[in-house]
Amino acid sequence: MTENERSSSPNLFIKGLRRQLRPRALSEGDLSPIQAQLAAKREREEREQAEELADARASPYYWWWVFLRESDEYQEAIKGHKVEPAVAKMAEDFGDVSRMTFERWWFRTGRELFAQKRAMPRVKQVEDGTVIQNSEKKNRLYLEVPLTMRRSTALRQINKILGEYFRADDGGRHNVYAFSRAQRDINKRSKMRLSTFQQFYAVWRDRLENPTSHWWETGERLNLSPAFKNYPHTNPLDRAENCRNMNLTVQRIHRKTKKLIYWAARGEFPRVV
Repeated sequence: MTENERSSSPNLFIKGLRRQLRPRALSEGDLSPIQAQLAAKREREEREQAEELADARASPYYWWWVFLRESDEYQEAIKGHKVEPAVAKMAEDFGDVSRMTFERWWFRTGRELFAQKRAMPRVKQVEDGTVIQNSEKKNRLYLEVPLTMRRSTALRQINKILGEYFRADDGGRHNVYAFSRAQRDINKRSKMRLSTFQQFYAVWRDRLENPTSHWWETGERLNLSPAFKNYPHTNPLDRAENCRNMNLTVQRIHRKTKKLIYWAARGEFPRVV
């Protein structure tokens, strides 16, 4: 499959990314029917790619790419040096992430790695008399909805039932990664937020760019913990305590980031233990 064929394929489903928009009708104007059809197709593909890329950037997939670029072991694998088999396999799958923008990498490699091998599940109506096999009952919920009640009442009762099956501690968002059939996918047990990735990366880069700085200086530059920030009027005793607490905070984040990078290069992301 060529790069152009990958980027225009409408049948890739990726966990955690929204579906493509329906194409919008264009005004033909002075175009012939064939030209108008081609123009509409190009516009649809460009819009779908832009939306898909935006979704990918706002997902853990983007941060996997980011942290792989920070792994020295991964770079050694890309150069063909001897590394652990898991790291070598990752390099084979993900490719040289340091030489490509995320956009180029995503459409050349990423979307194929994370694409589902079968269509995403859908809610559907079960016709009367349908025999449901035991194999079809796994990870499904069958409801009986009387059509003699108000729609609002039915939806309220359905949502109440669904609330027992979808995690309430995750903002009501079900862990869609748990049933993935992709070649590579996100750690099913992870609860890390995108904001945590951003914070970890900021600390990691600051320490690389300012290796002689005190740990607490990194924390103050990044405003990690305002409660431990020192001000001109802070008294000496509180200043020392704030520095100590900020040191511990930044060091803890840095240790976890190091683990995050370690496991990212071995095909487990995100993982910090």
